Amino acid sequence: MRLESNMHHIARHANSRLWEVYSEGIQLTRDTSLIARLELKSHEWINNNCPPVPALGYYALCQTLVEWKKFLPTPDPIEAIYNLNESLSIASEHPRAYKEESELINLVQRSLMCQIPPIKDGWVLG
Repeated sequence: MRLESNMHHIARHANSRLWEVYSEGIQLTRDTSLIARLELKSHEWINNNCPPVPALGYYALCQTLVEWKKFLPTPDPIEAIYNLNESLSIASEHPRAYKEESELINLVQRSLMCQIPPIKDGWVLG
């Protein structure tokens, strides 16, 4: 019996286009490494229980994208989350990053980390 599944955009919350205000956000959220096929129950659990991934400010977004592009694409969504988390950490230390942006980056990271267990449980290979 085949389980129902659909695509989960790891770096943005369902029905939220805030990440896509800037072209850099579109590049990041639509990167295939950050889109995973999940069993429907796992996808629904994320949408109902994980905090929404807040959109970053422009400078933090640009610096995160610069750091993200240093990683090779990966088909593993867990590895992609850790890579994005590292990119965000580096961006938060950038000299142009405001304290508030660093705090927002922390919220993004917490939201991403919340997604790991249900992605591990519901990731559909291929």
